[in-house]
Amino acid sequence: MSFVSAWAIATKQELGYVDENYQPILPNFDSGSLFPGKMLPCIPAGLGREKENFELYKIVTKMFYFDKSKISSIRERARLDDSSLLPSKVQSISGLIGKAIIDVHVANPENPNTYTIIQAVNIRKRTVPPLPDNQFGNLYILSSFQSAVGPERVASLATLVNYLSKSVKGVVDACATVLSPGKESQTMISHGVYELMNSLSDPNMFLAASISSWSKFPYYDLADFGWGKPVWFGVPNICWVCGV
Repeated sequence: MSFVSAWAIATKQELGYVDENYQPILPNFDSGSLFPGKMLPCIPAGLGREKENFELYKIVTKMFYFDKSKISSIRERARLDDSSLLPSKVQSISGLIGKAIIDVHVANPENPNTYTIIQAVNIRKRTVPPLPDNQFGNLYILSSFQSAVGPERVASLATLVNYLSKSVKGVVDACATVLSPGKESQTMISHGVYELMNSLSDPNMFLAASISSWSKFPYYDLADFGWGKPVWFGVPNICWVCGV
């Protein structure tokens, strides 16, 4: 985000909209020194752009809009009981969409009934010492959980969101040691990804949802290049199975 913000300010300085003496917070590009390469094999992600993959998979993209009142209602439905804390907006909406995917998938008894839900977690400010917001790079770790559903075991919204919340909390707690010296800490992120990919290779497992949230990235406030604030931000055209 700091890269986009600094770029926008530099553009407005050229246009005379911002004091040319103002110095924005510049991005820090030394993330490679924090996580040096380990010459590990490539991790497969998403779907290739080859023609045969488009013939094999039916790619469908949908966008859903939830207003504030609907989000509040979903959060209430997503809590385990009246004494539980309200789950976050992101986890509540993610659980709702994940549940819909699971319900459709297991409606066919020939499909696997064990599922995985993945969420990307930003590690900035969660490490010890904390990484600043202007640290540039894909600085995230994956949280995930697996469970099973069936005719006698329906995936409830509250249960899904509770699993999701617990898995994220576990990863957030582990983030404190990511920058600690030692091989185990340095490879924590990559090993977690490999373990996840291995579990997804099980023919009895299916990926219900792969979740990422931009809700805390202030693009709408900071990404003004001189012609007004953006009205919509989206992700690149990447083929990804069950991406949320």
